[in-house]
Amino acid sequence: MIYLGIAIRSPFRLVSFRNYWSRWWRVPGLKHKNFELEFVRTENLLHLSFDINPWTDHGGSSLMLGVLFHEININLYDTRHWDRDHSSWK
Repeated sequence: MIYLGIAIRSPFRLVSFRNYWSRWWRVPGLKHKNFELEFVRTENLLHLSFDINPWTDHGGSSLMLGVLFHEININLYDTRHWDRDHSSWK
């Protein structure tokens, strides 16, 4: 797993989480991969993060970019579950 991120959150409850828009698509040519794009409201004044986590349930990568309580989240993930006992996909 690789995670790089920085966040500055508001110390006050100025806003609550809200999902404005979310869509996902299957990645052509890759049987078990989906691409997801979200636009959300959060309590972060600034949020930048990058995550790669391939060997877990719905493993994949994500990029989050946020300014002034609004974020864009981009995800590429596997639709399967990871079997820890056999180190393979179910």
